[in-house]
Amino acid sequence: MVLEIFSKYFKQIEALNLKFYSIPYDIIKQKTILERIALYDFSFETVILMVIALMALIFHFGRNQNLKITNMIMNPFNDAMHLEFGNIGFNYRMKKIPYITEYQNTLVTGFYTGRKNVESVELKVHLSSRFNPLGLIMEKLMKGVFSGLLEDNLEEFVEITIKPNNYAATSKSSDGSNELFPTQDRKTLPKKYQFVSGIVSKHSMTSSRKKYYYLNTIPMIETPRLPKEYVFMTENNTLSNGIFYKNHQENEKLNDLLDNCKWFLKSFTITDLPDDQPILDTDFDKASSRIHIVTKLVKDQKDVDHLIQLVQYALSIYDDFTNGEFDKIFMNPNLLKKIESLRTHEKNKVLKIMKEVELEMKKRNLEVKKEEKK
Repeated sequence: MVLEIFSKYFKQIEALNLKFYSIPYDIIKQKTILERIALYDFSFETVILMVIALMALIFHFGRNQNLKITNMIMNPFNDAMHLEFGNIGFNYRMKKIPYITEYQNTLVTGFYTGRKNVESVELKVHLSSRFNPLGLIMEKLMKGVFSGLLEDNLEEFVEITIKPNNYAATSKSSDGSNELFPTQDRKTLPKKYQFVSGIVSKHSMTSSRKKYYYLNTIPMIETPRLPKEYVFMTENNTLSNGIFYKNHQENEKLNDLLDNCKWFLKSFTITDLPDDQPILDTDFDKASSRIHIVTKLVKDQKDVDHLIQLVQYALSIYDDFTNGEFDKIFMNPNLLKKIESLRTHEKNKVLKIMKEVELEMKKRNLEVKKEEKK
């Protein structure tokens, strides 16, 4: 059916210059270039050129739109982080660049370091390929048909990862030498950084659980302290109330921030567990304490300002950690026991999966050997 339709259209295209091709070669040869052009029907070629020009315009417009969104977020963010960090952006070919773009301006990364209590802040803006509308439509159709199989690459969002300086100035490496900022694991990470506690928007709670492993390990706790659009997702209520609401006091600054960010904030989590489900025990043991903020794509300058204020609030949390503000929370032996129990339970799940995979591989190897003997 499809081939018949294409065949029909190709015949119509050929018919456009049937008169030209029917002229004998000897006559055509005697005509000048301009006379030959006058005889030829360029309708099809004109349409093709117009389509190519339109595609070029769409590509240029789409890339410019992504660049416009990038500058709307990154420029004020960089200006604000200049007041917080010593180093902004990246060094590339002896030049300082404020951010890097990848995949045709669909992934933008900013990086900030050089602060007393915070090792680094990484800002990532994930944009859709506006320069390829046909591809977006096809991807959306495929996602609708194979929703359980294909990853959603159409979602636009911002994620911010804030890592604390939770090391001593120097640490002994395995060979006994001093090493600055060694590779961190669960043994070297201080206990007060080994927990999961966050504030999650109700409208994105299910999708956040599916996407981020660390949220899938903890329960939801509703509380009147938070604005009605949010819930706590935490290992223990002592953590969330103690850190976000110091000593169970009211925190008007945080509530105002959350209220201002309710249109775009998806989750604000302090965690030591990985984003993705670990498949090896070594992956689980690579503990990395961080604040992970995930938002929808901010639409205007007002939202960007509120996002900057949220990041500045997150930086103040790690200042409080370093200053010992929350040390009393982690003196509670029952709390530490519950946190350790969760880590043991999750690691045992990983070990169980590893054992099942190992048994399955042994079973397949035996089957292969049996087939070879036959």
